[in-house]
Amino acid sequence: MAAIRLVRRGILQAEEKYLVQPGASLGVWFARVQEPICVACRVTLLRLSEGRRLGEQDVAAEQAGLHADICAEAIRAAAQLWPGGPSPETRDEILALVGARNRGTSAVALSDVLVALVGCTAALEPIANGLREEDLPMGEPTDRGAVTACLVEVIDLAFGVVHGLC
Repeated sequence: MAAIRLVRRGILQAEEKYLVQPGASLGVWFARVQEPICVACRVTLLRLSEGRRLGEQDVAAEQAGLHADICAEAIRAAAQLWPGGPSPETRDEILALVGARNRGTSAVALSDVLVALVGCTAALEPIANGLREEDLPMGEPTDRGAVTACLVEVIDLAFGVVHGLC
């Protein structure tokens, strides 16, 4: 499946280029996931303001790459909390789970992509709020399941866009 290959390539590139120190805090992983979402929002809004369409080859390829990056970072973050800990096998397991569910959008227009990005941001809000309020310590999150669920929702939404574009 093309979407899984694209996300897997994003994970490998992230591993090569953007190493995160072992034992990084939840705040670091949150920032790593939030950054590509912000970039994708900015690019999507720019393409909308330019009157571009998702049907244009370069715009579709750009969006597929941006959302694969979101998936890659969210998978890497979720793997930190996954049973068995972070490993290539864990990342593959998370990707296979999301690929099998594929309950994401079919991404027929840039406005649909923007809705998926808003969903990604909303999915991360419980983590952001927990970090702001210090309910989730920066070291070890007390509610691993809730944090993991938030990250998996981001992966689902971003993967849905990648799948729709592939």
